[in-house]
Amino acid sequence: MSLLIVYQGYENIDQRADYSYSLDLGQVKNTESLNNANKLNATAVSLRDEYSDYIYSINEQYLKNKLVYKNKISLYFLSDLSNKRTELFQTFSTICHIDLLNDCVKQNDITRVRFINCDKNFIDSFKSKIDLPIEGDGPVNYKTVKNYFLRQIVFFTKYIFALCYIKIFYKNTAPKKVKNIFLSRFPLHFDKAFNEEKYGFLVKSNDYFLISIFTDGMHQGLGFFESIKAAIDLKKISERKNIIFLDREVSIRDLLGNFLYSLWIYYNFRKLYSNTYVFKGVNISGYIFEELDHSILRIPRLTLYRNALKRVFKKTNVSNFYYYLHEYSYGKFFTFILSQYFPNVNRVGFQHGPASMRKLLYFLSKNEVNYDSKDAKYYLPMPNIILAEDEQSVQVYEAANYKHICVMEKIPRLAYLENIKRSNIEKGSVLVAFGLHDGNYIFNSLKDEVISNPDKKYYFKLHPRSNIKVISKDILETGLTNIKISEDHISKYLSVVDEVIFTHSSVGQEAYSLGIKVRMLSSSGKINESPLFDIYKKNK
Repeated sequence: MSLLIVYQGYENIDQRADYSYSLDLGQVKNTESLNNANKLNATAVSLRDEYSDYIYSINEQYLKNKLVYKNKISLYFLSDLSNKRTELFQTFSTICHIDLLNDCVKQNDITRVRFINCDKNFIDSFKSKIDLPIEGDGPVNYKTVKNYFLRQIVFFTKYIFALCYIKIFYKNTAPKKVKNIFLSRFPLHFDKAFNEEKYGFLVKSNDYFLISIFTDGMHQGLGFFESIKAAIDLKKISERKNIIFLDREVSIRDLLGNFLYSLWIYYNFRKLYSNTYVFKGVNISGYIFEELDHSILRIPRLTLYRNALKRVFKKTNVSNFYYYLHEYSYGKFFTFILSQYFPNVNRVGFQHGPASMRKLLYFLSKNEVNYDSKDAKYYLPMPNIILAEDEQSVQVYEAANYKHICVMEKIPRLAYLENIKRSNIEKGSVLVAFGLHDGNYIFNSLKDEVISNPDKKYYFKLHPRSNIKVISKDILETGLTNIKISEDHISKYLSVVDEVIFTHSSVGQEAYSLGIKVRMLSSSGKINESPLFDIYKKNK
């Protein structure tokens, strides 16, 4: 009778069993590992389109329960569920793991399974597909959005007080006609000289930025005093830069109305929790509920901007509207408003970072895309044009059911690479590029290597929007003297290092383009979403 241990954790553990399967970095010692990174990534591609179709089919439940905004767009399209964000939610990766585990159980005559440190959602999904006696059920660990009402009260209260200040001290002065407007968030995406990190040289002197400080409180979460400081800074900058401050156009009535709408969202979304969600025999209800939890927080914060956007575009005749994050709920709302009320504005979707065939965020169901229909209850409003970074990204967008895709002649966010001179290389130096959500994984992957190579210098470049304080504290507590937490611009390190280590960070691609030795950390328990994974496969 063979025993399988399914383990989720970062540290290696000692257990007695025949086989093991790891959902994270940690391994079970003295067992035969059934993990297979190539199979996992191949499974992700093979299930991707069918899964996208399944997730879109849930829109039927939204429409059945009249979850429609202003009787114009299904709230499914504004929900986190429609985004399929694999960096935040484990729904799709769980399906891929269970698909592999089902084959492993059959091939190795496994008769028992023990879960160690797996959350209840995973265990429930596993049991729904694979009928094995279970030893130990692991911790009950449903991830829910806690204190929903308190969090919404805090967001809207913070906003209403900051808005009073903004209304008094800031006034939008855009002309009646503007050729190009670029959507962004401040201060998140600007450097000290007010250069936007994504658009770069595309923004000309006569162009305008449409800027939000608050966004939905999730893409950029500023505290009250941080918001006031950002508003003060923005006012100073507006004296020399072309800015339309979107938050300035929000009214007190908008705030109160959308706070009440947040209550409506909360109670009416509960109907979706009464359904059972099963994909290819795997019950993923617990994971779907997590995604719905985030949606009920986000949606009323997005709809807050409906009237503000209408005011901006009624005052100013805009030819072209450039925006990234068009694949996210945030960008989808802008697409909807413009397509519904200002169809003559050319909507230019802008690729914000690396795309791969395994990054589900980019992928739409073939059933939710119809460029000839304006029915936003059934079809997602789309950008008129997509600006993609390269031919590989074009292939991703095409596979994802987008149309009208153009390749940029130059990628603005990578313009800095032209000034990098690799003439003074530090031998034995390594740049470790952290992504937004992979800090713990990278650090635990490299800890033993760093300890074993005291003569090497490791520059740890943390993602600017990750929890820098927490990750830095964990790193510094090791006492390792050959680690340096790097705060300078990435160009400084790409000029001097011998090697770059990364998971899915775009820095890996940038280093690769410069001819720097790159090493991609790819856990057998994680789907690899880096475009370089595709390049490696082609080269092989």
